[in-house]
Amino acid sequence: MEQEKIGNFIKELREEKNWSQEYLGEKIHCDRTKINKIENGKRAVNLEDMILLSKIFDISLEELVSGERKNKKNEKSIDITFKEYLKSQKTKSKKIRILTIFFAVLCLISFSLLTIFYFLQNYKTVRIYSIKGSSENYNIYDGLLILTKEKIYLKIENIDPEVDEISVYVEEDDKTFQIYKGDPDIILKDLYGYEALISYDDFVNSKQKIFVVIDGERIDLEFKEEYVNNKFIYTKEQKIGPPVTEYVEDEIPEKIKETFQCDDSGCSLAIGDELLNYNSGTLVVYNNESYYTYNLNNSYFAYDNNNPSDKFIAKFDNDKIICNDQDCEKKQKIYDEFYKSYVLKYLK
Repeated sequence: MEQEKIGNFIKELREEKNWSQEYLGEKIHCDRTKINKIENGKRAVNLEDMILLSKIFDISLEELVSGERKNKKNEKSIDITFKEYLKSQKTKSKKIRILTIFFAVLCLISFSLLTIFYFLQNYKTVRIYSIKGSSENYNIYDGLLILTKEKIYLKIENIDPEVDEISVYVEEDDKTFQIYKGDPDIILKDLYGYEALISYDDFVNSKQKIFVVIDGERIDLEFKEEYVNNKFIYTKEQKIGPPVTEYVEDEIPEKIKETFQCDDSGCSLAIGDELLNYNSGTLVVYNNESYYTYNLNNSYFAYDNNNPSDKFIAKFDNDKIICNDQDCEKKQKIYDEFYKSYVLKYLK
């Protein structure tokens, strides 16, 4: 198909009707510049425009594609030219379909690889452990360790008898590192990384041990895995009857027994990005942004998030925070929201 010949023929047809390039452009929904390039052979005419132009000029598509009117002398050559044109359009259409399929498959493969990568990066990356430990003079129970690929939380919940100071150590490859010394009623928070004090991978693979020292007495901590995100699809669990547990029935609130999964180490529930754990009067709630601890035994409420200035521990009485600083209103609001969302829902 000769581009220049077709352009001259379109120009000839336009001038026969005394049309301007602007007027013809309006007819095929384009500007004058496109018509000018077509008539000068600088731009090819696609099949859609060919069909439209043949209707506008009342001429056969075969003649327009050949760039001349049909007569007895050129009838055969016009037919041959038109057949070759149709064949080229079919080949072009086939190439477009192949390219479309290729890019669709490429996108599907890319999406699949990204999905697999995301799954491998997040599968079994959230783990919750209950903590206990004992020595000759001290007992530690109801502690909690939360390991994620973003943050790590450690809480030594109850110590019997009560003490004013503890030291927490990590032991690995015959090396011991002190990670904390001070008030036992605190949540230790660490970021996941190469220099993390508690290494996610080393701890999970039993290469790291954590122990507490009180008054020079070592207490090795025992960790029991309560939860790990190892499911492909998370579904709402159906009530299947009373949980098998060693706890006395009246120690677990009825709503906890109905909604949580309970065993001899406590009760847990996963809702979206939230993890809830209930054990001996203590409700712990963890999500991507915040960490809450609500202890009925000693009436303590603890809150932590990504902003260190928001972190606090306070006692509560009759569902009110006992507070004597300038942030009491803010703390009470945090407590009220937690109380409404979790305490009333699961403990009352």
